[in-house]
Amino acid sequence: MDKKRLDKLAKCIAAIFAFLFFAILVVWSKDAQKGTDISYQVVCLGDSNLGNVQDETGITSLLEEKLGKSVLNGAFGGSTMANIDGVKTDYSSILSMNNLATAICNGNFGMQKSAIEDIERSDHVKYFESTLEKLESVDFDAVEILIIEHGVNDYLNGTPIKNGSDPYDTETFCGTLRTVITMLKEKYPHLRIVLSTPTYCATIGPGWIYRYCDEYDFGGGILEDYVNAEIEVAKEMGVEIIDTYHLVNIHSGNVTEYVDDGLHLSEKGRSEVATLWANYLLGETE
Repeated sequence: MDKKRLDKLAKCIAAIFAFLFFAILVVWSKDAQKGTDISYQVVCLGDSNLGNVQDETGITSLLEEKLGKSVLNGAFGGSTMANIDGVKTDYSSILSMNNLATAICNGNFGMQKSAIEDIERSDHVKYFESTLEKLESVDFDAVEILIIEHGVNDYLNGTPIKNGSDPYDTETFCGTLRTVITMLKEKYPHLRIVLSTPTYCATIGPGWIYRYCDEYDFGGGILEDYVNAEIEVAKEMGVEIIDTYHLVNIHSGNVTEYVDDGLHLSEKGRSEVATLWANYLLGETE
């Protein structure tokens, strides 16, 4: 075989080896990326009653202990179920359940990252960055249970409960619930989706007088109106719901025992909620 043919053959062999090396590198990179995914059996999404307490007294930590399953606290304080009407850049709206479910299903958390980078690093949001990083790394194909706990911030914002002409309006509480459930069911049909209604609360009004959630209307109704609407949507959409509002016995007469500042659960309150959720998930209560 002459030199020209040998050179041509050598180049062909080199090209084949280069192609094979590149193909192996691509496959290895994808496997390495998959290896960074973290397997959680339970993911909890919600507001500050979950997110703000990251220690062993937090609801998700207690739930992990009671269930014997790995549980991710993927909640963000101040976040809502619905997009806040007319506000597209506020972090509460960008971290809304609607936008977070979209990010989870699309695998793109860019909007949430940008919002978190712009937030002043005050104590109540200092965990946002690490929480988002954990959510990004979750392999949702391996998640068994997704718990969604929202409602109190929608109530405080006076978010409309529903839109009679558009049942999927994402600037309403029920419309967002339907949208989120539909989205998650389509992307992750294996997921056991469990909703939780918010707990009883009170806000402090002028003169340091408590405004109880079963009496005070911020524009969308009293909190129980949101609770009852959520229960109805859960039935309609075929997902489970834990009626935390009615099953944890908090009311105006004992709210200070279970809630530190009217809104955020005390250690006792968190323990009650975690026990209720665990008993339900383990089949010990209906």
